[in-house]
Amino acid sequence: MQPNVAILCSGPSLRRFLDRPPRRDAHDIVIGVNRGACAFPCDWWAFNDAQTFDNNRCQGRPRCFTGDQAFAQIRDKRLADRFDWTLYSQIDTSCPADPGWTSFSLTVAMVLAEWLLMKRGIQGARDPGIGGGAVTLYGVDQVGENDWDGPSPVPVIRTEERWQRELHHFGHVLAWLRSRGVDVARDGTATAAVA
Repeated sequence: MQPNVAILCSGPSLRRFLDRPPRRDAHDIVIGVNRGACAFPCDWWAFNDAQTFDNNRCQGRPRCFTGDQAFAQIRDKRLADRFDWTLYSQIDTSCPADPGWTSFSLTVAMVLAEWLLMKRGIQGARDPGIGGGAVTLYGVDQVGENDWDGPSPVPVIRTEERWQRELHHFGHVLAWLRSRGVDVARDGTATAAVA
């Protein structure tokens, strides 16, 4: 069985995952994206901005993955020392497909998943030197304004233009993951259906 990573975004379709969650050991690693980490216990919490950390309480104590600028705004806050941190600049990703992969938390989580599959040596990887494994995306709706539990409790920009920008970067990172031997599915849908 190939190693697998679940990525939990905060879109309304995450409710399907939460209504029938798999056993916790069904995935080798669970990455919560933004408020997705508030819905289910995660190993990692990926987010781009200090506001996400300030305004949300994730379940458990996942390792945080964020950018240097966000961490600079967070590091002296009261709860920051409760978490372990990895910054974008600390991973040696080979993601040349899209230099804008840090623009959106979803693509950040996808690059993190590949790095964990490849560099962390999850047992069973087809070839740890070239990647491999599987990523399942949950709550990745890329439309509308609501989260899995209704309207976001903090102001967010979720316009059609914003979703189109994310889809552009998502497509590049998705193609790169596939080239690395990583199978990608959305809510259990086969890779070919993920565009």
